[in-house]
Amino acid sequence: MKSVKDEILFWQTRISITQAPEIFKPKVIPDSMIPFYQRPEDIRTFLYDPFGEDPPASYGVEIKSGNNMEFVFFTKTISKNNAIKLGNAWLSNLKYRFRGLDGRIEVRQIINYNPKEIEKIELLEIILPEGLITHKINVIERFINAFYYKNSQSVKLILLWQRQKRPKNNPEGSNTYKLRIFITYDSSNLDNKKHLKLKGILNFLSMEIETTVGKRASLVKPLDVSYPKILEGDVFNTSEEDLSAVIIEDVNFDFPENTPLPRLPILNYENVRYIDINEEFKKQAIEIGRHIKTGVITDHKTYVPINKLPQDLVVFGKSGCGKTYFLARFIKELSNKARDVGILVLNIAKSSQEI
Repeated sequence: MKSVKDEILFWQTRISITQAPEIFKPKVIPDSMIPFYQRPEDIRTFLYDPFGEDPPASYGVEIKSGNNMEFVFFTKTISKNNAIKLGNAWLSNLKYRFRGLDGRIEVRQIINYNPKEIEKIELLEIILPEGLITHKINVIERFINAFYYKNSQSVKLILLWQRQKRPKNNPEGSNTYKLRIFITYDSSNLDNKKHLKLKGILNFLSMEIETTVGKRASLVKPLDVSYPKILEGDVFNTSEEDLSAVIIEDVNFDFPENTPLPRLPILNYENVRYIDINEEFKKQAIEIGRHIKTGVITDHKTYVPINKLPQDLVVFGKSGCGKTYFLARFIKELSNKARDVGILVLNIAKSSQEI
């Protein structure tokens, strides 16, 4: 029998980003090339409504610092099956919008929290000023710059957004979003000096966010929400919600260049075929790993035919990434499949690799 403590409150689909997309370079699009009813594709953002539900659902991204940096998209769902379905749909859409991005899906059941654990969590919010924002808000880039490899304290930046309902007399209203920016951390193991240092760094995240009339953002302790409510996305039913209405041009909801995630190269020209791969083909070919397509590692295994080896073949990569291990496995497979082929190894690097 389940206790009240173990009761499932709701389900959550979570998308952990494992690979950052290629760096975005905006293109200048002439007005004459843009239909009057479409938006110009000159910005890239994950501030959007993936499923277009009515009423609009809440979505969030959680960026956690510590020994590494984690990026997790999340939203509340009604069941485990629904969480799996929505997670795969959302990730597929993110991969479509962000060339080179990849991630994995996790389904999590949210249960009642231990009040003592909740008390340890310090919760702050960046309150955005009301009015026209003068410069694009780069809170994600600032967070990475402040905490990646520079602070051992685990801190979470949580951004929650919800598309505003489309007004009947203003169809363009659907392009505005309600946005709240939260910061959480555990202060139980911080002495006064470390706590003051951390608070100073957190204030940096809200600096230089101001309107055309000089109103600035502030960092405050919210009184209307709790950490469980943030996980649920239930944070937009307050009288202050209109103060956080933004358009996608206001906020940089993208993966900045300093994103501490792997970013694989994207080749302009690829010459990979899958049509000839059968068991007979594999007997006369060397497996070299999984194919990378537009910067994403696929499930397709890639082979080089042995009779193509007289052509130039180059293996390159950073120090310690596994080039020697790859070549050792390559030579072993070649010696098994083509015993009549001579192999000459010229090792001009480390003598320890001779084995």
